[in-house]
Amino acid sequence: MNIKGALKIRIKRVDIRQILRIDLNLLVALHALLEERSVSKAAERVFVTQSAMSKSLGRLRTLFDDPLFVRTPKGMVPTPKATQLQPVLHRILRDIDQLVLDDQFDPKTASADVHLAVGSYVGIVLLPVLVDFLQRRAPGIRVHAFNRVERQLERLADGSLDFALHMRRAQYGSEFDVHLVGAMPPVWVARDTHPLVGKQAEEEDVLSYPHVHFYVSDQRELEQIRQFHPSEKRGGSRENVVFETSHLPAALEVLRRTDCVMLAPPAALHYTKLSDNLTQLNIASSEDAVVSYTLVNHERLRNSPLHTWFRRVILDICTRLERRRQLGEPFVEYQPGQYEWCED
Repeated sequence: MNIKGALKIRIKRVDIRQILRIDLNLLVALHALLEERSVSKAAERVFVTQSAMSKSLGRLRTLFDDPLFVRTPKGMVPTPKATQLQPVLHRILRDIDQLVLDDQFDPKTASADVHLAVGSYVGIVLLPVLVDFLQRRAPGIRVHAFNRVERQLERLADGSLDFALHMRRAQYGSEFDVHLVGAMPPVWVARDTHPLVGKQAEEEDVLSYPHVHFYVSDQRELEQIRQFHPSEKRGGSRENVVFETSHLPAALEVLRRTDCVMLAPPAALHYTKLSDNLTQLNIASSEDAVVSYTLVNHERLRNSPLHTWFRRVILDICTRLERRRQLGEPFVEYQPGQYEWCED
């Protein structure tokens, strides 16, 4: 399923013309009448005169084509139509109240969908930690993560994506919030019995072997395209790229079974489930290459308590994972409940 299909939301068409016929103040008046069962008391409750409330009741009877209330010795009694409207009306007014009020965000009770673009290398380490944490602390938040999304900045702007965690782009507009989450040098990866293993090889030596190219979205926008794409080191020739894929397990399995080499982030070797029978080649390079990773969102999310909280969680997880990588600790199999975060 492509990103467009996955992110499309079907919404029942709203008849705006029908809504424009309704004065929302009438719904407030009806709510007060249903609860007070008295024109005078309902008028006091919504701070209008009794005459104004009587006029509102008349308009409500016309709108719903029903008397709504009948007078009895015991006061005003709602008709079956009015009784039927009461729970629906309560839900509508409650939703409007929540819509216009800036309520405090509570992760435990929040219900929301968050759409995230994240590359395979980062995702395989980050996402298990993130989802486990959300299941324990914010079970109503659902994450939709995609590893191959083109034109990510456009999708952040049009709302089909909420966040992108990707290799740093050469430039971002002022409408984007950009947070650095880590920086690491790419490494040459090959099987642990590769002919170059154990040797101090030159970059020309590794470039002579067939390459696996791991596909990265929007790669021409990357800040360090030459450091990431091996073909760029040879003036753009791709003759040695024998396999290109965005499927990470397939790329690594090809490395295990052939003499192919691949330029990859160190995370490919720090995660134990990925690195079986793979190793980093000892290659002398004249370039001090570092690839930076950033978490990006559009300015439309700046006032959203949900997305502010979600961003803080991702940044905190990334900080802890990057600290472990810098200490040389492998990303061992994640244990449920291993990550905990205190918002204070």
